[in-house]
Amino acid sequence: MAAKKSEYTCIKDNTIQNISRKTAELEARADYKDKRIDEINHNMEIMNNKLDQVLNSFNDLKLQSTSDDKELELRLKAIETKLAAQEKTTEDNKARSDRIIAIVSVILAALTFYFNYMH
Repeated sequence: MAAKKSEYTCIKDNTIQNISRKTAELEARADYKDKRIDEINHNMEIMNNKLDQVLNSFNDLKLQSTSDDKELELRLKAIETKLAAQEKTTEDNKARSDRIIAIVSVILAALTFYFNYMH
């Protein structure tokens, strides 16, 4: 009599296959999520670089604005000084003109008096 081979059927075979399938699905999802995380990290680096550029541009603009403000302040002071000098000159000229008009008026009054009463 020959020994009869009996077939061995594993009662946990379906469970093992389900676990293997679920494990493969989880690995695929993990790989997909890893790729998405890598993409997000890459995009974050790009956004950080762009934000750095914007901040640098803003700082440059702020420095330029400060410089322009100082330049405008100096120009304004120069204009105010020039205006003050012109006002002073105008006042001096007006005073001189008033004196000249007063002197001429006195001379004309004296001449009028002289020609009307003396002559």
